[in-house]
Amino acid sequence: MSLHNVEIPNPRSPSHKSTQPILLIGEALHGVKEFGQYKLDLIKQYFTQGKQFAVGFEADELGFASLLDSQHVDELLLAFPKIFRTQETANILLFCLANNIPMFGFDSRIRIPEHKMSPKLTEQAAYYHHIYNTYFGTSEYYAMRDQLMAQAIERNLKHHATQLLCLTHNLHIRKNGSQESQSTIKLKSIREHLDDSNIKSKSVALVAHHGDYLTIDLTPANFTVTDPNAIEALSVPNKISSFYPLDHQAKKHCYLLGTIKESSPIKESYDHVVLFHQVHQPQIIEPK
Repeated sequence: MSLHNVEIPNPRSPSHKSTQPILLIGEALHGVKEFGQYKLDLIKQYFTQGKQFAVGFEADELGFASLLDSQHVDELLLAFPKIFRTQETANILLFCLANNIPMFGFDSRIRIPEHKMSPKLTEQAAYYHHIYNTYFGTSEYYAMRDQLMAQAIERNLKHHATQLLCLTHNLHIRKNGSQESQSTIKLKSIREHLDDSNIKSKSVALVAHHGDYLTIDLTPANFTVTDPNAIEALSVPNKISSFYPLDHQAKKHCYLLGTIKESSPIKESYDHVVLFHQVHQPQIIEPK
């Protein structure tokens, strides 16, 4: 089955294409309160400015489409991995629902119960299950996943007449992830797949100097970037700083997951880096 031909129904979406670049908004770590708040603030800013846009989540693509008509945050949270079932994510969902902002998921990992899946999407769900059951835990799976996520974003671009704001991890938005020298973070990213399809996008990375966060399995943890030559060393207490490729400081590197230094300077990896000084754990919500 060719995933390029899969049509994910979204009755609230227009059927023509946006000329605006896709905005890929990442984060160095999942499980951080401030990163979620920043994304909500950005969405509110776009809305207040009268911009037309849709919001994409690193959530179960088919599950999110199946649950969207419910208009209930608790239902929609089922399509997210547990690390994203936070008060900050709920606030984004609430704001988008209240203001009729189109939303979609773009991850191939099926997370909702089978009985909640739309009958129209069961064939695609079976394909995604096959990919997961066959390859999960291998490098092939993670490579395939970013390609599938890029294809999902591309499909949604065809359904929307507006700019897409896609919320994910820095690992998935790097302009040169496939050129990374460290094997643990080497990955051909969503951004690179979109580039291959001649789809314009911009990568915004959220990073932080230190703080508390939750790991993928919701274990509390903390980190501090101690490298004096990293971009994180330029953080200022109680301030959010921004860096762009032409800035002199853009020659510096940043860190993924709080501990892994990227081999390329930020000017080669991202279009915009947003730096926080200190971050904290989010509040996890258990869907009812």
